[in-house]
Amino acid sequence: MGTRLFVGNLSYNVTELELKEAFTSEGIEVRSVRVACERETGRPRGFALLKRQPTTVPSKLSKNSAVTWFKAAR
Repeated sequence: MGTRLFVGNLSYNVTELELKEAFTSEGIEVRSVRVACERETGRPRGFALLKRQPTTVPSKLSKNSAVTWFKAAR
């Protein structure tokens, strides 16, 4: 089944591929990524949902890791 992760405070320009690459580089095996979009306009809403493999144990993330600061909305 896997674990779902909520990723918030994202830039509106972030893509699903960029998110997947960022988490994969931290040792998290990602099954799927879905950037939430507005129904009417199709514009991103600034958050995403990731599904990761249930057997994957993420390494200890540093404060400066790509996952911590990845294109945060400012």
